[in-house]
Amino acid sequence: MTYFICFFQNKGVFFVKLGQYIQEERERAVHILYDEAIRDGIMKQQKLRGFHTVPFKGIARSQDQDIAILYYGLPLGQPPKQYVWHNHDYFEIIYVHSGSCFNRFQGETIKLCKGDILLLNPTILHQIYALHEEDHIFNIMLSKSLFEGSMWQLLSGNKIINNFFVNYFYQMNKTKDYVHFRCSQNHLIEETITSLIAEYLGKKPAYYQVIQSYLIILFAYLSRIYSEQHFIEQQDLEKIGILPDIISFIAQNYQSVTLTEIQNVFNYSSGYTSRLIKHHTGKTFSEIVHDFKLNHAKELLVSTNLNITDIAEKIGFNDSHYLNKVFKKRFGITPTQYRRGMKKE
Repeated sequence: MTYFICFFQNKGVFFVKLGQYIQEERERAVHILYDEAIRDGIMKQQKLRGFHTVPFKGIARSQDQDIAILYYGLPLGQPPKQYVWHNHDYFEIIYVHSGSCFNRFQGETIKLCKGDILLLNPTILHQIYALHEEDHIFNIMLSKSLFEGSMWQLLSGNKIINNFFVNYFYQMNKTKDYVHFRCSQNHLIEETITSLIAEYLGKKPAYYQVIQSYLIILFAYLSRIYSEQHFIEQQDLEKIGILPDIISFIAQNYQSVTLTEIQNVFNYSSGYTSRLIKHHTGKTFSEIVHDFKLNHAKELLVSTNLNITDIAEKIGFNDSHYLNKVFKKRFGITPTQYRRGMKKE
């Protein structure tokens, strides 16, 4: 607890920075609001589809990797009369730092109060708005590629949260497209998410890794809160379904995992496991293993200077030639071309 004690003794400094950040973000929101190219793009999508998609790369800052945090723009004063639906190409965590806000969905409107958190998958259509000057809302943006890589391993054991992401990626349709966490009196949540925001604003060395760590802690606390508020016992968690556990096991052991190994761990035959995966995900066991290998290869290409041979060995491929072949088949470019392109960005 030493870190939190030290942090909150000096939180005045943080809130000065936070105030500056809010002012900058409101000015940025005004700029976006009056940017003709952005408005034209939104209007074109709205006319064509009835909604527009907010892209991660289009709204995050250039230095952001797979995680970005945005302050929600300007208070409206009154509920918007027109429904302007949007979704994202990323996962979103909406956090109410103070005041309140509203989220319209097709069929219902949810009010979020101070401390509340809303977790949304990319496809859900919604409209967010705040009314008052004291309504301070943060959007934590998590790219899909974050969950196609190392985050799977870090979320293993967290059945509620893990199930949410598995259901999105493999279209199992067993959970809602959003989860509302009522956290108004939970100091652990407030400390964790405030520290996460402070890390993002401060951008000190290794801040990205620290933010990932806070995310795992946050998801663990949210899972506990959800279980308590919905009276979910441990035995109920075991009934959520075996497939998220199997996917997590593959994520943790993708370098060498086999159907026989899964059979020994989960006590299901290889044939049953193979059919279960194919039925719920539309992919074969081998395709899912390759997904994890290739997504980890992408991470290593960007975050390390390892050569292609070492990366191939690290992710469980026999040689670099095979990695080049399957990488190009999947993404249309070679690993080397991908690395060069990412460095240019």
